[in-house]
Amino acid sequence: MTRRLTDLTGQKFGRWTVLSYAGVAPGTQMWNCRCECGNERQVSAGNMKGGKSKSCGCLQQETASKTFFRHGQCDHPIYNSWACSKDRCYNKNNQDFKYYGGRGIKVCERWLVDFWNFWDDMAPGWRPGLTIERKNVNGNYEPKNCCWLSIEEQQQNKRKPKH
Repeated sequence: MTRRLTDLTGQKFGRWTVLSYAGVAPGTQMWNCRCECGNERQVSAGNMKGGKSKSCGCLQQETASKTFFRHGQCDHPIYNSWACSKDRCYNKNNQDFKYYGGRGIKVCERWLVDFWNFWDDMAPGWRPGLTIERKNVNGNYEPKNCCWLSIEEQQQNKRKPKH
């Protein structure tokens, strides 16, 4: 029983463009391919079709570098406010989670996905000595509900204790 060869020449799979048939390796058809970055390799038809091989490795390297890219603001108090806000709302191991995420407080999608969105919205009003404050203590972290206040000013904006 022979397997029919489907010609993949010219087709794209991820970043691979199939150039020509390369032959059979144990149990699989191999194809000569060129990655968008210019590297050429022999790639298994099954790995390309199944999405297991999307590039020569350049895609993984790009993704990793974006993930671990340091934007240069990690030591800035604004970054710390952003990171701590997210942690209070989404990290169940955070000691204050019960007061934030545990009560349904969230960080708006715009800020959650990108620190620079938070920076654009909040940096203009920041100065040393101020920390982020939610105007409505039951509201989410979002542009219309957040401002920068001193610790003294924040003491006046607390939830009423339950008796």
